Amino acid sequence: YNLGVISQDVGDDTDAIAYYESALAIDRELAEAHYNLATIFDKTGDARSAIRHINEFRKLNKRR
Repeated sequence: YNLGVISQDVGDDTDAIAYYESALAIDRELAEAHYNLATIFDKTGDARSAIRHINEFRKLNKRR
């Protein structure tokens, strides 16, 4: 997850997506990874993926 944050911070969305997806493969309930993926997909125009991840983020945040 942290490697995804660093990659996103330096503008490497491709690596950030891969790192976030790897983190989610380990823990599907990592809400922050879903949120960050939603922001990347929104920025890159992949609305379907952005909506899927923001919905998952919201669902997980309701549990907390």
